[in-house]
Amino acid sequence: MSSTSKHELLDFDRTVMTLSELLSDELVGSLVEGAVDEIMLNPDSALYVRYSDGENVKYCDISPSKAQILIRTVASMSKIDINVNCPIVETEISCINARFSALLPPLCKYPCFCLRSLHALSLNFEHLVSQNFISKEQLTILDSLIKERKNILVCGQTGCGKTSFINSMLKRIALFEPFSRIVCIEDTPELKIENDNAVNLVSGPNTSISTLVKATLRLSPDRIVVGEVRAEEALDLIDALSTGHSGGLASIHAGSVLQCLERLKLLISRNPSAPDNIDSMIALAVNAIIILKREPLRHVSSIALVTGLEQGKFTYKFLGENK
Repeated sequence: MSSTSKHELLDFDRTVMTLSELLSDELVGSLVEGAVDEIMLNPDSALYVRYSDGENVKYCDISPSKAQILIRTVASMSKIDINVNCPIVETEISCINARFSALLPPLCKYPCFCLRSLHALSLNFEHLVSQNFISKEQLTILDSLIKERKNILVCGQTGCGKTSFINSMLKRIALFEPFSRIVCIEDTPELKIENDNAVNLVSGPNTSISTLVKATLRLSPDRIVVGEVRAEEALDLIDALSTGHSGGLASIHAGSVLQCLERLKLLISRNPSAPDNIDSMIALAVNAIIILKREPLRHVSSIALVTGLEQGKFTYKFLGENK
């Protein structure tokens, strides 16, 4: 065994042991194995667990003092300095393939955190079909949209699996277009491009998603992927997708097709450079919308094709529903 492998194994053992002591062997083991997607602590000391099938249950209570020890331990392992002026921890625990986000007082009354497994972010569609996340009919429709290089928005509320679904789509794109050049833009590195010819861009304090979208156009992308559209970058993305960059993919918080289109319109309108013809830009640039739901369990609720504008209103038709 190489020294690097030994070091990684020691990191894994030490991390699992530390988390198990502060949480539980069963819970941490389930997270590592992929049976648990998220472990979430609220300021009221309630610890919730979201399982891989989407079920979300209260697991136990953890005292504020114990929670603070856990947060400071993870911060120390990641060499992050936390204090009153910066009581936030954002880090990836790579040895267990998880992301950790935490806040301490005074930002909240008592400590809170979310430990999120990244295993769930790389499932293939065969697995998603077996879990009833997506139907075979919907997968056939989705394959056609990918092959036809349609611009697709993935929508849904927090926790419905948008990031995981986009990663599954990236696997599918690699299957159909192994030589395509993919550029992904996000604020937290969670998207995993399967193609060899790929660029991952991450925004920072001095570089916005909007700036990165503009920069991407000079990188000769075959497909542009934006992890989440939620600000002025909406205009830059739609502008790119409506001027010859096909096969785009992005997510947005919305609960229905109409909400998605109206939300996108609102975000674009907030950009000082927004044109007057926002509706027509959206109708031209967005070809399909996939709606995800998390109740009763996470699944693809519907796939819709955006057909245009009629009397100033967006028109669309549903291609596949799974209520």
